[in-house]
This record gives sequence, structure tokens and C-alpha cells, in this order.
Amino acid sequence: MGDKKLERFSEILKQEISDIVAKELANPNIGFITITKVEPTKDFKQAKVFFTAYPEGREEEAKRALESAKGFIGKLLGKRIRAKSVPRLSFEIDRDLKVLERYWEWQERDEES
Repeated sequence: MGDKKLERFSEILKQEISDIVAKELANPNIGFITITKVEPTKDFKQAKVFFTAYPEGREEEAKRALESAKGFIGKLLGKRIRAKSVPRLSFEIDRDLKVLERYWEWQERDEES
């Protein structure tokens, strides 16, 4: 399977999961989250879903809520995507984005000094 097919599948998953989380989940513990990337395995059987959560500091709570809703999310994904099977999802906090945000905050403070 080519990398292009994996990239396309990743984008479809990201788009659909984002839509499901934004419109279908009614869990106040999730808060406002952004799906930043999805990394499916080469066999398409599993996928890591990376996200950020706002307000800051609620990432772990949002992760627990997403993990508890992954069966529901998977069921809706099965209705929305054309695939032999829906990958098993796991949710991870996107720490790379947090590091980048802190870097830019540091840069801005440094320029103001």
C-alpha cells in the first residue's frame, strides 16, 4: 500500500473524527478540542488520534472522555467512511503543538524586552 493512500486515509479520518467530536458528542468533559493529526498503521487496523484541548489544563480529562467515547466514534465512522473496517482508535494529547506554542510565546516576550 502506498504512502499516498495512507495519507489520504489519515486526512479522511481526521476530518470525520473532527466532525463527530464537534457535532455528535455531548460530553462536557471534552470541552473544545481540535484533532491535529491522525496516524493510521500501515494495515489500517489502528489509528492514533492526536488532539489539543482548551481550556488549557483539561487535556487529561478530555483524553479520558474521548477514550470512553471511542466505541461511539468508531460506530459513526463506520457509517461515514468507505473502508473494509474501521481502525481501532486511541487518543493522544498533541504535545508537539504545545511545545511550539510555548516557543512562540517565548519569542514574543523576547522581542518585547
